Amino acid sequence: MKQIPIILIVVCTLLIGAVTPCVAVLINLDLYNSEPLLDSDALTPLQGNTSAGDLVEVIMAGANGQPDATDQYGNPTGDDTLLFSGDLRLHIGYGVPFNPDQGLLDVLPLQYNSSLVSSNIFVRFFNAPTLGAATYYGNSSIWQLPAGTGPLLDQALLDFAPSSDYAHVANQPISFTVIPEPSNLLLFAMMIFGIRLWQKRVKIDSPKAKPVDTHMRNWAGLAVALGWLMVASHAEAQLTPQDIQIATPILDHAGSTLPGSLTNFGCTNAPGGLVQILQVGSNSVAHLPNLDGTASGGDTVLFTTFIGDYNGLNPCATGHQLDTSFTPHPANGTKIYARVFDAATIGAAGYWGQSATFSVNGTTVFDLNTSGLKATTMPKGIDLTIAVTPKGLTYYEELIANTNPLDPNDRLATGGLTGANNQVSLTGHVGRVYTLQRTTDLAVTNGWADIASTTTGPLNADTDLILTDPAPPATLKAFYRVKVSMP
Repeated sequence: MKQIPIILIVVCTLLIGAVTPCVAVLINLDLYNSEPLLDSDALTPLQGNTSAGDLVEVIMAGANGQPDATDQYGNPTGDDTLLFSGDLRLHIGYGVPFNPDQGLLDVLPLQYNSSLVSSNIFVRFFNAPTLGAATYYGNSSIWQLPAGTGPLLDQALLDFAPSSDYAHVANQPISFTVIPEPSNLLLFAMMIFGIRLWQKRVKIDSPKAKPVDTHMRNWAGLAVALGWLMVASHAEAQLTPQDIQIATPILDHAGSTLPGSLTNFGCTNAPGGLVQILQVGSNSVAHLPNLDGTASGGDTVLFTTFIGDYNGLNPCATGHQLDTSFTPHPANGTKIYARVFDAATIGAAGYWGQSATFSVNGTTVFDLNTSGLKATTMPKGIDLTIAVTPKGLTYYEELIANTNPLDPNDRLATGGLTGANNQVSLTGHVGRVYTLQRTTDLAVTNGWADIASTTTGPLNADTDLILTDPAPPATLKAFYRVKVSMP
């Protein structure tokens, strides 16, 4: 009797060679990735070891053939279903004992029925070992379950993360259920208390009982109203998304359009340039990145995405742009800014560009174009305050003026003084602030003073400016210059 299964398998193999259908067999899949999966900062590899690590799921894509978003707990939605679940939920580092904490996965065997061959699947990875602890996730591109090979047609390999295929970064935020701030716990408790009072029944045995019942119901109504008001206001404050947009394609240092289609939506192009949304530190000033491209000066990366992310609206066709959002956003009034690299990862990038700051207000779209980010012309890996461009300026000065350091004709220049009121004309660049300054004596140190009424900007587009001194000094001579600043 023990020989029967072996004989059946051999016969099936021979029949398949003769192009005759056979019963389904279990295929043993070796699932691995040749390039690391990265955390939401697009720099740090996901973590793991031989027995645990950041969570990985293999998901059947369903009839629509593409990944659907997770629910508020990180579970699949729509027609997506877990292919391997329970004890077969995978973890970074699982099966790779000598290469932990490098964002790699190598699991053998993962078994599936051969009837599922060519089914659409994708790999979803999280930045924590459990769904409850994760805040971000990422998806691989769509793959098809491979057919078996070998003598028994039961072996298969799948490398789901080659770097040339898609952006393997956990950059999609997981939505969450609103939980009251500690300062609001009293109101939240009042809501629960009010509901309990409302449900409570008071026996009306005498005329004296009715006022007690009415009194309790009044308190119940007030408590419920306050509790719901707290929850509603908290939800509105925390769940309003901050929209991010790139309406006009950003150029690289050579003047070519940065790539912009994401293959995790099934596109065939390379992933677009990395986009970071950063929050300024305690001094409310945006800083330059470190030489390796990471954030500096207490600034923190809030959200990462890629050029080409167009909220699922066919990014293959609308490449080179961006239209996405993230939540929760910082408190209103917080300054954020964007940094874009000319590659899908910081490590692969050679140049970057940086926008002016934007004050979060809960509604306005943060448009990287109108905040002055036109191109990635700042070289990574050098001190921008020392390196000199062909025009004799530092790269930092070029960044402040929003001019291209490699274009000798792109420079901040004025058209001289005109008119009776000492007017200075110039071409202003998007995302910058311009102020006319005046002095009556060039020999005086720090003698330049802002003419506050002339301050213009930040500009939302390149435009010709005329800055006018409304009250020229009653002197024989006066000197003027224009100050440009980056908010």
